[in-house]
Amino acid sequence: MEELTLFLDPAGGQPLYRQLYDALSGQILSGQLTAGERLPSKRRLAQELRLSVNTVDTAYQMLAAEGYLQARPRSGFTVRQFCSVSPLSFRSGRYSSLSVWMLLP
Repeated sequence: MEELTLFLDPAGGQPLYRQLYDALSGQILSGQLTAGERLPSKRRLAQELRLSVNTVDTAYQMLAAEGYLQARPRSGFTVRQFCSVSPLSFRSGRYSSLSVWMLLP
């Protein structure tokens, strides 16, 4: 795994766990973090970012709960595989397109 580039603002309007969640989910959706890639351990990332382990754990658990990450006991967290389907047209005219992300097994 390459080094993560994350920018968190302690004085920002959002809690640090949410900023970390947003940064990691953005990198997963953009393809910067690829399926099967292991994330740093909670302790290592907390040390590198000078955050508490609880802050990193909260962000990782949120990502896992939403299907971005897969937690493996004693192995850490890996990025789950997604399939992008875009655009879909709707006849109603209300929406011109929609991006759909589907979790693959």
